[in-house]
Amino acid sequence: MDRRKFLVAGAAGVALGVAPHAAMAAVGKSAPTAKLTKAWFLQSLNDRFHVDDKGWQGVEMQLVAVQEGPQSRGLDQFSLVFRAPRDAQLQSGLYHVKHARDGWFQVYLDRGQGGSAGSSFHATFSLIA
Repeated sequence: MDRRKFLVAGAAGVALGVAPHAAMAAVGKSAPTAKLTKAWFLQSLNDRFHVDDKGWQGVEMQLVAVQEGPQSRGLDQFSLVFRAPRDAQLQSGLYHVKHARDGWFQVYLDRGQGGSAGSSFHATFSLIA
């Protein structure tokens, strides 16, 4: 992922952070925002996540990589790579993602290349350190 894509996706994450709380309210246990750090995702590596596809079934994905982003003073930048089944019909967009242990959170997933192992989706984070 080049720096431009990383920064654009990071800006989308910032926009989500300033959205009114009521607009993000939902039934269920949401993960505290403070928990969504690179360290938390590294502990959740290879875990399964349920992505709400705005339908009845949803899509199960596995977190397969946590990648370092560009180094920038005062920011913790990283990307996540999720693997979904080859037949997953998801497009790039904002989704509710649920982790069995820690509840749900919203994240923008960018559809990547598909391969024999399945489709990949990327989420980019740029957090104030």
